[in-house]
Amino acid sequence: MKKQITLVVGLMLIVFFIFFGRQLFQEGNPLPYLIGMVKIEAGDHSVVQVKNKPMSYLMKGKDYFTFIEEMKKEGWTFNQQMGSSFLFEKKERGIAFLSKTYSGKYVIMEQKKKK
Repeated sequence: MKKQITLVVGLMLIVFFIFFGRQLFQEGNPLPYLIGMVKIEAGDHSVVQVKNKPMSYLMKGKDYFTFIEEMKKEGWTFNQQMGSSFLFEKKERGIAFLSKTYSGKYVIMEQKKKK
């Protein structure tokens, strides 16, 4: 009986990773993103910082105004949007975030790297 349960669970995991693995691991380690999703779905936050380098935030849907408000709380002033890039300023410093879809339901706002 234990072998059968282990076999069924193993097969279910294999099927899960075949269908969702590529999407789940598209940003590398999925753990910070899964934790962010739980925080968002629990209603605790609408925008969650998931990485420090490069600075990345996760939000549900394309609610960019919520992201802009979150950045204002951190002292950044919204400058402009250029396509999928959002530009912010703070004490003569500039920062840009690029938006990209994650799993169809969430959006990642990732800091652009300086060239």
